[in-house]
Amino acid sequence: MAKITVLGNGTWGTASAMILKRNGHDVHVWGFDANEIAEINKTYCNKRYLPNHKLPEGIKFVSSLSGLQDSDYFLIVIPTQFIRSAFKNFKDFIPANANLIVLSKGIEISSGKGTLDLMEELRPKATIAGFFGPSHAEEVASGMPATLVSVSKNLNYARQVQKVFMSQNIRVYATTDTIGVQLGAALKNVIALAAGIADGMNLGDNAKSALLVRGLREIVRLGDAMGAEQSTFAGISGMGDLITTCFSDFGRNRAVGIRIGKGETLKEIIDSMDQVAEGVPTTKATKALAKKYNVEMPITEELYDVLFKDKNPLKALQHLMLRDAKDEI
Repeated sequence: MAKITVLGNGTWGTASAMILKRNGHDVHVWGFDANEIAEINKTYCNKRYLPNHKLPEGIKFVSSLSGLQDSDYFLIVIPTQFIRSAFKNFKDFIPANANLIVLSKGIEISSGKGTLDLMEELRPKATIAGFFGPSHAEEVASGMPATLVSVSKNLNYARQVQKVFMSQNIRVYATTDTIGVQLGAALKNVIALAAGIADGMNLGDNAKSALLVRGLREIVRLGDAMGAEQSTFAGISGMGDLITTCFSDFGRNRAVGIRIGKGETLKEIIDSMDQVAEGVPTTKATKALAKKYNVEMPITEELYDVLFKDKNPLKALQHLMLRDAKDEI
């Protein structure tokens, strides 16, 4: 049994805590809202994020990290754009050489770094792994089967994390391709926004399939330029996560895309949401990476214009369809 602290009491943070508790670990979940934490401890239900799920007995929800410095692992389940500021507040509570497991998927706009690379900058002495894959929190919380990947530059640590999470419902594979896994986990949210727009516009299965295939091709091109292994993108955190996110009704990014496709503005949508759609800031960060590495990413470019320049989605579609003819690969 390990002592594990989960940083973030949102949907996936709560669901991951449920996995770990079912595996017999001593689990604490930190959240910044003391009133919300008190309510969860009182009702043993996270009504804001997972209202239809009773929590396993023994998970401790806290609004202070005092006394948790000796945790064997710290899970980071904080929206990507807030990790840097959050860790300034955590400096007195999380040891410099801690074992970290990153579950946040995204690319920081200011630095262009994926979440694992960001943690390497913020905690250079820590041991760091990522835990990614197609894993909607609602299904995981219900005990439905899921397959994920544990990734670290240190293969032994990746395998250690693998053992922490493995169960009859959660199968975990290990890898060392941190670049490929980070990109797959983050950029699938970008393509999910585009797929949601296609669904909102009722463009049909053919168009959506084309978006997924060509979107994956964009991710692979950027991965090649950044030094990732191509095979990673055909795996769990690449194609696997992409398919789930682009088709599931649980996906926040697809849901945002649907509403844009039906005519709502991004501001209207964001103002009405209680959670973060990571694909929105990641689209901005990905556009910058494409420019930096001189990689052609037309779907990402058009999506950026739809999100941030109020481009009509139909016009964006026309631009994609009328691009010069090319060979497939």
